[in-house]
Amino acid sequence: MLQRQAYLRFVVDGEDAVRKAMRKQMRQGNDHIKIMVSGSVASSYDPLESDRIFDAEISAAVEEAEAFVLMLAMLLLTTLAGAITRQKFRAG
Repeated sequence: MLQRQAYLRFVVDGEDAVRKAMRKQMRQGNDHIKIMVSGSVASSYDPLESDRIFDAEISAAVEEAEAFVLMLAMLLLTTLAGAITRQKFRAG
């Protein structure tokens, strides 16, 4: 029987770390992944109103999701969500 270890969150820095975290989650059988584009309650160090991810990191997440054929969701918690959303969707 396949043993799964659930991870609720990863805080990663950089494109390579995004790819590594995505691949780890996918190999454990996850069928979707959510990335936090702004600050979030999942990180003790990132304020909610901050823009905490670079376009290259989003692009890396999109590429990995496409390679494994799974759903990727993006969460924004900010007052500038509209402008940031347009910018981030262009990245991925």
